[in-house]
Amino acid sequence: MIGRAAERFIRTKWASPQELAEELWQMARTEYIIPFTKDQGLKWANMILQGQSSFGEFKDFLRTTAAQAHPGLADRINNGVAPRVFFESYVNPIAEELERSPEE
Repeated sequence: MIGRAAERFIRTKWASPQELAEELWQMARTEYIIPFTKDQGLKWANMILQGQSSFGEFKDFLRTTAAQAHPGLADRINNGVAPRVFFESYVNPIAEELERSPEE
């Protein structure tokens, strides 16, 4: 669980909801490997910045969604391991083959 000081930091770090939304989108797509739109990122960013939700609740959402998307890894995901860890060894070879950045 994330503390109040960390929540205050999150609300003051980004100059705009769009900046936070981009960070949330990147986290969902690259760390948790789940479908997540930029509109969803903006919705979550606004809720976090307005105090209607928290970063901890967002991470809970990511874990729940990732566990549903990757049921074979659900126990590990629910114990805090991001799915990216399991797929890391495949990312670079696939990116090279597709001639893309591993972050795409």
